Amino acid sequence: MTSKRLLAAAGGAAGLYFGIVGLDVVNASRGEQALLTEVATQMSQAAAAQKSAAREEGAVANFQDSIQQHEQSVQTVEAEIGVVQQRLQELKQLREARLVLVADAQAALEEARAKLAKLLSEAKRHQTAATAAQQALTQAHQHTLEAKQGVHPLQHPLVRSFMGR
Repeated sequence: MTSKRLLAAAGGAAGLYFGIVGLDVVNASRGEQALLTEVATQMSQAAAAQKSAAREEGAVANFQDSIQQHEQSVQTVEAEIGVVQQRLQELKQLREARLVLVADAQAALEEARAKLAKLLSEAKRHQTAATAAQQALTQAHQHTLEAKQGVHPLQHPLVRSFMGR
C-alpha cells in the first residue's frame, strides 16, 4: 500500500468517523434543543397551572367564606326558630289556660242560669202565694168589715131586716 493510499484510507476512515460523530453531535444537539423546547413548554404550562391554582385557591377561599356565612345564617335561623318555638309553646299554654277559664265561665254561666231559673220559679211561686194571700186578706178584711157591722146593734142583719132596709 502506498502511502497515498494509506493516507486516503486513513483520511476516509477519519472522515467516516468524523461524519458519524458529527451526526451524533447533530442528533444530540437536536435532542437537546427538543428537550429545551419541552422544558420551556412545561415551565410555561406549570406557570399557567400555578396561576389557575392560585385562582382556584381564591375561589376555594371565597366558597369557604360563603359556607361560613351560610352556616352562621343557618345558626341564626335555628336560634330564631328556637325562640319562635318557645313563644309558640307559651302561647299554647296560655291558650290552654284560657280554655280552662272559658270552660269554668261556661260552667258558672250554666249554674247561674239554673239558679236564675230557680229564683224566677220561686219568685213566681211567691207571687202566686202573695196573690192568693192578698185575695185571702181581701176576703178576711171583708169578713172583718162584715163582722164589725154585726157588732153595731142597728147593723145586725135581724135588725136590718126588721127595719126594712
